[in-house]
Amino acid sequence: EYYDDQARSNLLIKFLSTNNIKLNTMIDLGGGTGSFMRWCYSRNIYLEKIKVIDNDNNLLKNLPKFFMAHAKKNNYTLMKNNMKSYQIISNKKTHVTKLELQIADIVNNYQEINHYNLISFSAMLDLLTRDFMKKIFSIIKRDKILYFTLCFNGRVKWNSTTKFDKYIINNFNKDQKTNKGNGIALGSDGYKYIKAITLKHGYELHKDDSSWLIKSDTIEKQVFQKRYIKTIYDALKNDDITDKKILRDWKEQRLNLITDKLSQVCVGHDDILIKT
Repeated sequence: EYYDDQARSNLLIKFLSTNNIKLNTMIDLGGGTGSFMRWCYSRNIYLEKIKVIDNDNNLLKNLPKFFMAHAKKNNYTLMKNNMKSYQIISNKKTHVTKLELQIADIVNNYQEINHYNLISFSAMLDLLTRDFMKKIFSIIKRDKILYFTLCFNGRVKWNSTTKFDKYIINNFNKDQKTNKGNGIALGSDGYKYIKAITLKHGYELHKDDSSWLIKSDTIEKQVFQKRYIKTIYDALKNDDITDKKILRDWKEQRLNLITDKLSQVCVGHDDILIKT
């Protein structure tokens, strides 16, 4: 979450300010532990009603714990009504938010998006399918804001390179466009597809950079960069196209550079805002 928080652009804040728009409600599809909600509250974006949907019960179960820790630092409190319903209250009681949590697969639970002003997807556009996005755009009404954050765009750049980097990332991008459980995923083509379907409907489109920048000068940063290497390795170790010896050699070289504090990587992401 630290890297996500550092990377998120101020695209939404600038858009709301420029257009003098006040948001009242938000549905956070695939919201996990509520990191985007916390980002909003730490930047004074207060809403009257928020619904978070995720199919991972462990993530949703931990949302209140993470939110309460964040609340202490940001002048608000979280009050529990029941396991799925809460109230977020600012310390001066100037803002009260109704928070609802729902365990569900967003692929089958998107029909109520028009009950909310802001429809949020965080770090998941690359996992979604063309069919799912077509459904979203087929039902969404006018004057809604679709906000896709931390969308992987396929660009990964290291300051210290190896001769295998380009080969590995090309194969990783191919893997990202395979079936992730609900059909062929958009992968790094997410923005290109979103742009085309947005223009087709005549909606307003904005984009800003939200790339991760991960160094290796501390133990914490090394751990996270090693986790990212493992993510790529695990995605390719059982595929049909990657040379497994090259993959192992690449992993070893990259891990050595991290251990020697010589590795810095920029993982390309975009924030995308659509006004219908």
